Amino acid sequence: MSNLIKNVLNKKPPARPGVGPEEVRAMAAEAARRAQQKIGGGKFSEVYATSPGLATKEIALEKKQKLLNEINLQAKAAELGIAPAIDSVVLQSPRIGQTVVPLEPGVNPSMRGEITMKDLRVNYTPAGTADISLSDQLTKQQYLNQAKQMSALALNNISLSDRHPGNIMFHKMTGRPIQLDFGLSEPIKSDRQKAANISRAVADGLHAAGLKEEAQIFQGAVSDFLMTDPKMALDIAKQGLSRLQKIKTPIDPKQYVYATVDSPEDFISALGN
Repeated sequence: MSNLIKNVLNKKPPARPGVGPEEVRAMAAEAARRAQQKIGGGKFSEVYATSPGLATKEIALEKKQKLLNEINLQAKAAELGIAPAIDSVVLQSPRIGQTVVPLEPGVNPSMRGEITMKDLRVNYTPAGTADISLSDQLTKQQYLNQAKQMSALALNNISLSDRHPGNIMFHKMTGRPIQLDFGLSEPIKSDRQKAANISRAVADGLHAAGLKEEAQIFQGAVSDFLMTDPKMALDIAKQGLSRLQKIKTPIDPKQYVYATVDSPEDFISALGN
């Protein structure tokens, strides 16, 4: 992603002597135009339709390393088909109003960021209203598909939080989800963290598929090894993920024969059957 990052250290512009009436009117017209372009956003950022087929997320102020995390992890997720492809990135000095201010000293200054990416609105529709929980708006099938994506991200060392209906869209034809807003994402750096993230997503998927008892047993099996043997916990989590990916639709409990399990190995075997 380094080739996408431009203007990281903008030169400080000369001080502005003041703002006249014409400039005030121009700024007001620009604000009105931007309001018409706005298609989303949250507490710390706004998203605008900036050109045909593209949308730009503008982040007013964030630490440089956190911005780079967001850019790099979204780009990695986009390669997996789980996030919008990034077209270009600009990191620059922050602003107070229309005035650019100098960067803070140090290797991790606060900066302003712009991430331009593919606009998905033609083929995708939002999962729902941002202030209502996922479980209250998604169907069991949607929740199952969402859990599969979250576990796939964890498998590829991406921990992504802040999942609400405003940050997820579903393809209008296939129903496949795609993840927006990687502002609260971080790289997974240990087997323990990876096992915990995968198992959480897999358990959510099993629960959505109608396998509530199996979800509970699975999480317990992974938890038994998280502190004492993270590699074993990760192995069990990966095997659970493999089984989850084979579940295409939620299971009717009346059609399901429950198996008795006394160990993690029995559980994995039961899932395979």
